Amino acid sequence: MRMLIPLILSILVTPLFADNYEGNLKRWESFVMNNPWGSSSDFWLEKKTSYGWEKVLLVFGYADDYDACDDVKSTLEVKYSAAQFRCMPAN
Repeated sequence: MRMLIPLILSILVTPLFADNYEGNLKRWESFVMNNPWGSSSDFWLEKKTSYGWEKVLLVFGYADDYDACDDVKSTLEVKYSAAQFRCMPAN
């Protein structure tokens, strides 16, 4: 059941973002910028790709969102040593 809910959500939500990636990304970034969650700033985890830096994860809801983002970044850098990640302020 725990795996079923995220699967259903991804099936329902993915088509909403498929047609206009750039426009949807701008709206999503604007929403996050204007709606911080919790008492600390939220952070984007970004990955360097051949297209530039791409947002891959939004970290929010921790006492210190930067530390949480940095923990995820460190874990991914160990597993994927050739990839580059960074944490950037979201709001």
